[in-house]
Amino acid sequence: MLTLNKYLVLSLLLTLLLHAGAFSQELDIQNIERITIATDRSLYISGEPMWYSAAYSVPGNTSQVLSKVLYVELFNNDNQLITSQKVAIDNGVITGRIVIPEHVSTGYYILRAYTRYQENFPAWQFESVILSVVNPSHPLPPVPLNSIVDQTNIS
Repeated sequence: MLTLNKYLVLSLLLTLLLHAGAFSQELDIQNIERITIATDRSLYISGEPMWYSAAYSVPGNTSQVLSKVLYVELFNNDNQLITSQKVAIDNGVITGRIVIPEHVSTGYYILRAYTRYQENFPAWQFESVILSVVNPSHPLPPVPLNSIVDQTNIS
């Protein structure tokens, strides 16, 4: 009787493990595409063009190409899309230009690049660059000093 109970419990555990493994949603797919992006500089004035270049590669000795289009997007601090474009990947090299809209405020912006294949993965894995944009008609608000005691005197 004790042996029968052991086999019953063992078969129940094995069934539960197989059932849980069959319905788990873990992905074994890895992001094998690599993108690097660089801009001509990191400080821009609103309304001027921003030139960028990017490199696309798949690691290893494979000549496999998964993507032929690169998506480039410019976001503000509130994660709102400012402008975007699609650029063809030609032999792993991408060059392009995005004109920063004149209406954007002074602040930091994020230039992000990814492919359709990479959309299967979290956005933090996308290649990104932080840029500063200055709009002369929308300057940063002044930082208020609470009291004279807070001011530092350098002599």
